[in-house]
Amino acid sequence: MELIDLGMWTAGAIIVIGMIEFIKRIYPKLPSWVWLVATPLASGLTAFAGKSDKPIWDALGILSISTLCYQLVIKSLKERFKSKE
Repeated sequence: MELIDLGMWTAGAIIVIGMIEFIKRIYPKLPSWVWLVATPLASGLTAFAGKSDKPIWDALGILSISTLCYQLVIKSLKERFKSKE
């Protein structure tokens, strides 16, 4: 793994999280299993759109980082803003 891979995975994760959160705002009543399926699909599409030499490896990296970032950053920010209301 090279540093450029980590940068690409991080950029891809930001794209995936942004797409999922955007769609969640449009369709807020969708069940949670939809997002469970949508995240790996979005990670795979983002990796294949990047046209790298190893798209499956990149999709797994993007999925890992997007899952971690969502759990650690997005959920904690949502909870913090809800507690201030």
